[in-house]
Amino acid sequence: LLEWDLRLGKRVVLTGGPYEGDVGTVVAKNLWGDYRVRFSESVHPVFKVKRRPFSLWLGPWWVELATKGHGIVPGGPLPLVNAEDAPPDEATRRILMQSPAWFVLESSSAATKGPAADNPATAAVAAAEAALRVADHMAGQLAARVLEPARAAHPQALRELEAGQKRGHWIWHVFPVHLAHRSFGTRPRAAMRSLAEARAYLVHPELRANYLACLRAAAKAMDKAIASAPAAPATAPSAQLPAPFLVFDAAFGREPSDAVDAFKVRASATLFLRAARAEGDAQVEAACQALLAHYGEPRGGVCLAYTGAPLVGPDEAMAQLIEDEASRANGR
Repeated sequence: LLEWDLRLGKRVVLTGGPYEGDVGTVVAKNLWGDYRVRFSESVHPVFKVKRRPFSLWLGPWWVELATKGHGIVPGGPLPLVNAEDAPPDEATRRILMQSPAWFVLESSSAATKGPAADNPATAAVAAAEAALRVADHMAGQLAARVLEPARAAHPQALRELEAGQKRGHWIWHVFPVHLAHRSFGTRPRAAMRSLAEARAYLVHPELRANYLACLRAAAKAMDKAIASAPAAPATAPSAQLPAPFLVFDAAFGREPSDAVDAFKVRASATLFLRAARAEGDAQVEAACQALLAHYGEPRGGVCLAYTGAPLVGPDEAMAQLIEDEASRANGR
C-alpha cells in the first residue's frame, strides 16, 4: 500500500513527464483542493543547467484517481511519490512561512511559538497550516464576490475580443483592477482589494482560465489591429492609431487621447503581472507582458492617453500602489 503525505512542507518526486525525477515541496493547498508544489532544484536533462524555480499544481482529481489505484492515464504511474524529508531552501521556506502565499496573515505568527519554533522547517509548516484556515475563508469571500459576475461577462468578452474589438460593457469584470486605483471610478465589488486578492484570483481555476483567455485574445486582437489599422484622424494623416485604442475604445466613438478602456486594461495587466510573478504563474505573467508590449511609444504623433497622461508601458501608478502595499505589509 502506497501512502501519499501531501501536508505542507512535505517533499515529493515526479514520476513522469518533462520534469521526471525532480523533487519539490508542497507549499500550499487552496480552497478548491489543489496542491501547489514548488520545484527549486530542477535541472534540464539535455543542457544540464538549473532551471528557474517554478510551481506545478496537483488537482484534486489526481488524488481521487490515486485512491482508486489509477495514474493520470489508464495503466500509467501515479504522478508523484513522497521523497525523503529535508529542510526547505530559503526561498521555499519563505513561501511556507506565508502560505498560502497570496495572503498576509497575522495569525500565522502565533503557530510558530512553543517547541516547534526550535525547528525552522517544522515552524514553517505549523505557520502555514494555521494560515491556511484563515486563507480558505478569505478565498471563499473573494469567489463569492467576483465569480458569478465574471462568469457571466466572460463569453461575450471573449467573443468580442476574438472578433477584434470591444463593443459591450464588461470591462470591470473581465479585467479587474485594484480598488485603490480609483481615478476612473471602478466598480468596488469587481475590484481587487489588494495584491493578495489578485493572487487568490489566479489560484481559482475558472477565474484564472478566463482571465488568461481574455489576455491572449486581447493581445491577438491588437496584433491584427496593427496589421490592418485604419487611417488616423485628419490632424495626423500619416500616423498609425495605437492598437489598444482600436481594440478597446474605437467602437465607442472616442479619441486616442481619451482611451478609458485601454487605460483600465493596462492597469489590470500591470496588477496581475505582479500577482502572477509572485505566484510563479509563468503563463499569466507572459500573457500580461505580451499585452503590455502593445502600450509602446506613440507612433507618428498619435498618443494613446487618458486624462492627459500618456499610456506607455505598465501602469506606473498601479506599480507604485503595489510597492506601497508591500512596504506597509513588511512594516517599512
